[in-house]
Amino acid sequence: MLVKLIKFNLPKGGSGFPAQAARAKILKKFQELKTKNKIEFEHLVAGYELFVWFQKESDYTFFSLEHDPNEGWHEYTLIEKEVPDE
Repeated sequence: MLVKLIKFNLPKGGSGFPAQAARAKILKKFQELKTKNKIEFEHLVAGYELFVWFQKESDYTFFSLEHDPNEGWHEYTLIEKEVPDE
């Protein structure tokens, strides 16, 4: 099964503190999106990468319209990954 993931690269160095701060800032923005627009999301941190995904396909479009680096969002990459069916 092919899934879409929003990938954020977290900053390296500083004993991980910059990465933690960036992760918290990004997840706070997603929490605001969830509260304001009822968009459910899941996330996973792997090393210095934060992955976020939605259950509904239309939420990706809504996210891309809401995303504004000037409003506190970090740059992201949209990737597709093959995962085995359960």
